Amino acid sequence: MVAAATFGPDTLSLVGGAVNLAALAILSRCTPATWLCRPSAAAIVHDTDLHAIPGAAPKLLREPGIVEVRRPETGERLWGDYASLGWYEIEGATYLLGLRYPNGCAVARWKPQWTGQDLEAQLPTAEIGSPTINSIGEHHVFAVQAARFLVVLGLLAEVEEGPLRIELDRRERKTRHVYVHDRLARPRDAVHSPPPAAEIDGRVAEDRWVKRHLKRQRFGKGLAEVKWIWVEKYEARRWFASRWVVSEREAS
Repeated sequence: MVAAATFGPDTLSLVGGAVNLAALAILSRCTPATWLCRPSAAAIVHDTDLHAIPGAAPKLLREPGIVEVRRPETGERLWGDYASLGWYEIEGATYLLGLRYPNGCAVARWKPQWTGQDLEAQLPTAEIGSPTINSIGEHHVFAVQAARFLVVLGLLAEVEEGPLRIELDRRERKTRHVYVHDRLARPRDAVHSPPPAAEIDGRVAEDRWVKRHLKRQRFGKGLAEVKWIWVEKYEARRWFASRWVVSEREAS
């Protein structure tokens, strides 16, 4: 009824995601938690590795909400051509609503199990046979990107000393502004790595960059408590099989 009153009963079937937009409005009582995300902050979310799903949903996902860019008309995006991403939960299923700019939308249904184990196993699977999906592959890509984006953003909003600075709007108390923290923009002292070590037991050492990532850290008495921390990318020494060994195996 809300969707029909908003978009008109004759055009309802032509407005993609109309019913989902109405559901988001109803469940949030027309005031969803809104996160205004700068493109640089969205880039940090995409660039942060996460391999395990949390043991409980981040606070961000515990109520209906929207994360969107401020100025889509200037080219700002969350990723691809998506400028806004909404979500809400009904009976254990989270509905993801992505709005493209200048038009178009995608809707996906996601039922995560907050097991604390492998993240990939809990990301949305392809919805086969749905009459509302034109391209299963494209739809699945959206669903996975949207779910992962919200989980990572939710964790980054909670970690101590994280990369994001989140400010609550003083006038609109359910609106948050998401920036990259100032300290990430400050120049850092150059790190000089030691020269590669000599080959040992058929392996050689090389310096490789470890991506930004989220990981669990135990703390407290007896290390009984667990919290998430964000780790900035860093250079680390890794041992690899020497190139001639690899080439020899490929040749054989």
